[in-house]
Amino acid sequence: MEAGLPSDESHERARDGDGEAPDGATPDGEAPDKGAAPEDITSVPGARPGTAMFPLASVLLPHVPIRLRIFEPRYRVMLGRILASGRPEFGVVLIERGTEAGGGEVRFGVATMAHIVQMAAQDDDVLVVAQGTHRVEVLAWGEDDPYPVATVRALPELAWDDDLEPLREQTEHLVRGVLARAAEFAETDWDPDVGLSEDPVEAAWQLAAIAPIGPLDRYRLLRAGSAEELLSTTRSLTEDALDTLEPTLGGDTVDQALWRWLDEDGGA
Repeated sequence: MEAGLPSDESHERARDGDGEAPDGATPDGEAPDKGAAPEDITSVPGARPGTAMFPLASVLLPHVPIRLRIFEPRYRVMLGRILASGRPEFGVVLIERGTEAGGGEVRFGVATMAHIVQMAAQDDDVLVVAQGTHRVEVLAWGEDDPYPVATVRALPELAWDDDLEPLREQTEHLVRGVLARAAEFAETDWDPDVGLSEDPVEAAWQLAAIAPIGPLDRYRLLRAGSAEELLSTTRSLTEDALDTLEPTLGGDTVDQALWRWLDEDGGA
């Protein structure tokens, strides 16, 4: 688990069977990812066929914990197989169309691998705590057996440049400020004071995870091509979320509140 982000801070939904995923195109207007299907997919460098996949109506990001309540028989089979394999991990992928329970959903094409760190069996379900590790792209979907499987390959890790530190600090200050304001009138998924990793790339992913945005926007962040893109897009999406808080800002306009938060404690 990452320092400062324990499993009991996780905001991901348990697999209740009542959540429905958003549908439509990706937030940047591109066609949804479907996964390429070359004739011999296993010949693609780095391809991992038969990877267990867990579709959800929410997005898991790298270096972020997730808690799941697994009750469907097909996912109990999945747990048994991956534990027996000695590689206790599975991919978490956003549902494009459909629901979490029952099968038949359409899924997006970029996912995050989740490494199981804790399990607890109950009468009717299994509670799982896992940690997001790295991103993968789906090259091809296989037949459910009985759970979803795919051929995937790892996406490149984001590289850090120390010149990005002011942007990271400013993004963190903004995200925490908006979370604190939102917590004044509604329940939030994350505590504004939640601790982040000391590693700057891990912290950037964690900021993207706690930002008060929706699953399609978070999926856009999952596809970031650089640490700078991840931070700048997190900031931009959080600024957009600030618009919904305008009625609670008292005499400030949204822009005034934004820059006031950034200026506090030398944040800007």
